[in-house]
Amino acid sequence: MKRINELFLLGCISAGVAVFAACPSDTGGGDAGVEGCTEDADCADGEACQVYTGECVATCTADEDCGDATPVCIPEDSTTALVTGICGCDDTSCADDEVCHPTANVCVTECDPAAEENECNPVGEDDYTCFANDGVDAFVCQVACEADADCPNVAPICDLTAGQCIGRCDGQEEFRLDCDEPGGEICDTATGKCIQGCDGDADCDPGEQCNLANGECFAACTEIGSNAAPCGADEVCVPGDPNNSCEAECVDDTCLLDEELCSLDTTVDTFNACIAPDDETGWCDNAAASALSHTAGSPVIVNVVNIASSTAGNCTGTVEEFEATVYAPGGLLDDGNTNGGQDPLSINTRWFVISEDGSASYGFDFPGGMQDAANPDFYYVTFESCYEGLATYLAAVNADDDLVANGGATNTSNVYCFDPVP
Repeated sequence: MKRINELFLLGCISAGVAVFAACPSDTGGGDAGVEGCTEDADCADGEACQVYTGECVATCTADEDCGDATPVCIPEDSTTALVTGICGCDDTSCADDEVCHPTANVCVTECDPAAEENECNPVGEDDYTCFANDGVDAFVCQVACEADADCPNVAPICDLTAGQCIGRCDGQEEFRLDCDEPGGEICDTATGKCIQGCDGDADCDPGEQCNLANGECFAACTEIGSNAAPCGADEVCVPGDPNNSCEAECVDDTCLLDEELCSLDTTVDTFNACIAPDDETGWCDNAAASALSHTAGSPVIVNVVNIASSTAGNCTGTVEEFEATVYAPGGLLDDGNTNGGQDPLSINTRWFVISEDGSASYGFDFPGGMQDAANPDFYYVTFESCYEGLATYLAAVNADDDLVANGGATNTSNVYCFDPVP
């Protein structure tokens, strides 16, 4: 005995979709809801009403009762079929320009989900609209949705106004809802729905800016180089076009793996990126210093800091002591001497004092240092200088591991420029 299932058939595409889909064809039995039978009582004995087409058709109990055009007997216990106990189509029985309707089980041609007027006629008391359905790569007339729960996976959002199920704006392309970008709509990836986007900061909440590239409001940072809110503790504010943004803060330890350093200059495009060490540290204008540069496989001077001041020896001014952090995974040579329990390193170090007229003089002495026991790729090298009150006093340091002593080529570090006046 055939049964008519009362279903909310899955699917529907909004006017934003530019792909075409499926409704019943003339060869498949006419338009859904055409005048004809509406219930079994309208049909002769041994027949049942195919309510989707309005036709009386023979009942069946097995596929052997069906013909080539409708080769499948829809079982009585089907929970998805609109009508059971009658013969229906399968994927092989429809014409090339048709699909087998997933719930009506008749061959249909595609309907247009973007049509100005609904192409689908009611079936019984149910309104039908055009949208996609799971397992059918086409658009077909189906029961109008009343909630997202009525919709299939390929078109999971119910447009309550049209009764159509629509695809997420960030979903499968052929079923996707296209947002009206010229009209200011953007895709909300949290809900998959189109929302009105911003076209200026005035459209955003206080403290937010409009990202003109995608029409989304966001909390933009304003202090370049800072990790103040809205940036996190491990982020830094970087300049952008059209908006600044928070990015993960560059870490020297990561850059050093490629013998590079973090770019700390907030005025250049490379800020917060890994760059060649000379580009970061070799900024002083001195011919002697600029004649030297980092060579591949060489140490990298990471920073230079002032660690002490004193008066000593024949220096008429102040003796300043500095410590340079040097990254040298290939090691630095040990000259075998000891100094207060520390092991001095035989590093050929060049200091350039830049006087007011730009000329260079040598005024630094006593290199020494030690290897970091916890991280042996790093060395701490100390230097002393005699500061005698030069009006302009800039300095640069360059180091190498001087492998010539062991028959190798000299590996020269980057030049590190700094202001040595505390």
